[in-house]
Amino acid sequence: MAKVYYLKDGSYPQNMPDPFGRRIVLTELERRLQGQDVRYLSTLPPEFNPEQPSPSVQHVVVELEMDEPPGQILTKTGYYLLPQLSPNEAEALLFPQA
Repeated sequence: MAKVYYLKDGSYPQNMPDPFGRRIVLTELERRLQGQDVRYLSTLPPEFNPEQPSPSVQHVVVELEMDEPPGQILTKTGYYLLPQLSPNEAEALLFPQA
């Protein structure tokens, strides 16, 4: 499983409105991310513009957990930024309503 987070600008953990994230099966996540820009960040929870917190979520981050085997796109444990997707776009792409 992987987790999807929508983050605000600011310092961790205040930048993470939902600290549990939304779980998604890794193979399904990678299938939906085909053709998207995916950038590895690090194994630590990311911070964006810590000196200028924002009131609303702006960033889409995916976490590959330590106990999850790597995939084709998410090849190592840690956090990945999806810079081309807004939280609304990511929600529609990754968690479409049936």
